[in-house]
Amino acid sequence: TEIARKINKFLNSTLKGKGEFIVNYCLEVGLDPYLAASVMLQETGCQWTCSKLTRSCNNVGGNKGKPSCNGGSYRKFDTLEDGIKFAINVLSLWSFLIWVCR
Repeated sequence: TEIARKINKFLNSTLKGKGEFIVNYCLEVGLDPYLAASVMLQETGCQWTCSKLTRSCNNVGGNKGKPSCNGGSYRKFDTLEDGIKFAINVLSLWSFLIWVCR
């Protein structure tokens, strides 16, 4: 709850109030919630006004793939929660790969 409160201070626009969801899912997959929130803020600009990609396609990680968002190369997610989970899963995988390759 304390971590979610701290993260929520920096989440605005589309991500406003999603701190608890981010923290809970990060803890479920074993990823630092501060890392996830920081990357999402960098990718989306949601410390101020979220990017069009976030607002129209629920993509919080700058992830590419299908289904396509508005015919482009970026991926569209049905819900914001799906986009958040995908971004956290990608970060979790990268964190694991970095740990293994040390």
